[in-house]
Amino acid sequence: EVAGEARIGASVGKEIQSLQERMVRDKEIMSLIESLRNDPDFQKALQDPEILRAVNAGDVAALAAKPEFLKLLQHSTVQNIKKKVGE
Repeated sequence: EVAGEARIGASVGKEIQSLQERMVRDKEIMSLIESLRNDPDFQKALQDPEILRAVNAGDVAALAAKPEFLKLLQHSTVQNIKKKVGE
């Protein structure tokens, strides 16, 4: 069972890496991401050590447990990025 979980984790990791590469190559998406740096809600979230730790560790479960992080996912710019990435 552990080996199966490791394979799933590796697969998800590859998907995330592919998504990151696609976003970095898209100037419009990068511009949207950069605009979030000045957003007060994002600045506040990035000062939360638990959120930073979870982001750096790729700990989706920990992020999902943080209401302030979930609120960020509803941000109009984030929704716009999600739409563009899905195109």
